[in-house]
Amino acid sequence: MNPLGTLLRTTEDLFGHAWSIGELAVLFSRIEEVRGDPYLNEVLDDIERRGFYPQLPVPTLTDRGDGWLRGNNPYRRLGDGKPDRILARRVPVDPETPSRRLVVVCHCYGVPLPKVMERLFGLHTMRDVDVLYNIMNHHALGDFPVWPGTGFASARLSHFIENLRSAIAGVRGLVEHQRLAHRYDSVTVVGFSIGGQLAMHLSNTGVVDSAVLYCPVTSVHQTAQELGAMRWIVRPLIQATSRFNGNFDLEALRITEPLRYDSRVPQERTHVIAQRHDALTPLHQLESIRRKYPNVRWHEFGGTHVVPAGLRAFPRIIREALR
Repeated sequence: MNPLGTLLRTTEDLFGHAWSIGELAVLFSRIEEVRGDPYLNEVLDDIERRGFYPQLPVPTLTDRGDGWLRGNNPYRRLGDGKPDRILARRVPVDPETPSRRLVVVCHCYGVPLPKVMERLFGLHTMRDVDVLYNIMNHHALGDFPVWPGTGFASARLSHFIENLRSAIAGVRGLVEHQRLAHRYDSVTVVGFSIGGQLAMHLSNTGVVDSAVLYCPVTSVHQTAQELGAMRWIVRPLIQATSRFNGNFDLEALRITEPLRYDSRVPQERTHVIAQRHDALTPLHQLESIRRKYPNVRWHEFGGTHVVPAGLRAFPRIIREALR
């Protein structure tokens, strides 16, 4: 690794340490989640019975004229029963005449900002496609206690699994609604980090035609053990938590891994963008995609997760996926 690469990776790893410690502090401030998980077996039984991607009704969405689509998520939680919502920003080429092609963007963990995603992927330069910016569960204003994302993770594994399952159902319902409403010929999903995992799950459901995965989280289970300080403290943390919560076992998170299920998008229409010095979703995690799907289109640059390289190539890669 060259000196610049070493510096980039080390800096990002320090960021990962700070992030993971902050996340843990928020998680364990909710002591009721640490003490027990009465819903885990019920959630796992439901996945066994209905599958990880249950067939749900297409949601009803409304636009109040401000470009934001809103509606109720069709997924109903088995745990606390609280409803989730669907929220997305729609940016059409022409409000009167939709494009025949749609790009759906799934943001990274903690940055639910369409403008940031637009600039990152160069979508402002693509004047011939409609764009839909999905906002993940607990990432809209008023839905998180400290920073975007802290409402998404949970020390109660059943709740975290349902957060993911609900987020997938929400973006799936969003895409199904838009395909019916505007009769798109093709839909490409673009996902960054945890949004990349949502994009992989969406590919498994068959509602999109192609996918661009930027530094995707391939396994929440693996990330929970390798992100920042987690790799040093996860084992004693599990031991300590198990004293209060007898069924706390990170292995339960494996049920959420998108590579556990089969993609319905052809390998050649799946593009993976990797950053060589990424310390948050390192290359060895992303390689699991190529092991299962050796014919995916692989694009590797010399940046990090939060300091990207190769930005000028991103619109070209998205266009390749659209074709």
